[in-house]
Amino acid sequence: LFDFDSDRLRPESTPTLDELYDALSKHGDLAVIIEGHTDDRGEADYNQKLSARRAAAVVSHMTGRGIAAARLTAVGKGESAPAVSNATAAGQEQNRRVVIRVRK
Repeated sequence: LFDFDSDRLRPESTPTLDELYDALSKHGDLAVIIEGHTDDRGEADYNQKLSARRAAAVVSHMTGRGIAAARLTAVGKGESAPAVSNATAAGQEQNRRVVIRVRK
């Protein structure tokens, strides 16, 4: 999860990032798509770019730990695929996220 208008990885994301790193380290043939998402506050174009920066932050973290960039694809989804309703602050916070999918 991310703070509002931020692409900086939060400290509480460390266990999840460690799990991703472990999976990628143990399975050399595994490649993933890292999807960045935003809440619906702000302009759609800005949110699209912010979501791409969020995905890129995870890629940068993984490559900094030695995972090959070719195994990681960053994609910004903007506000187009909310996990929950943006009607509340709690929902907006849940939508500021990154989703990891196995690349086939």
